[in-house]
Amino acid sequence: MYLSLSSSYEGNACAIRQSIINYTNNSSETQFFDWLVASMKSVNEILENKPVIFKSNYIYSNTTSINFNNFDKLISHHDIHKFNDNSINEITEKYNRRYLRLIKTIKEEKKINFIRYCKNSIDLEEE
Repeated sequence: MYLSLSSSYEGNACAIRQSIINYTNNSSETQFFDWLVASMKSVNEILENKPVIFKSNYIYSNTTSINFNNFDKLISHHDIHKFNDNSINEITEKYNRRYLRLIKTIKEEKKINFIRYCKNSIDLEEE
């Protein structure tokens, strides 16, 4: 089992999940950090069960990027393609399901390889 711990860098964060799919032929259910930009501190905040809440202000580009509220650095660039009145509720429910899936996987899998893209050792530290 391979789980993405993402990256603090756009592009590289998504490449982790895409590499898992490409090299293991495993396109199973999406795990929590797949496709997110995340600092190591935010990875730990999620594992400590910090509540998943999204900022109501969002940034438009080609897609809608949305920040998780009260996290060090946790950003989704791909989850909302068109913002509507129910988008925040839908994405919150999605990440609560993914959190439960992540915890279940950690508890039940015998062997897990965590993969994180880092440019240097600072990318593995919380601060």
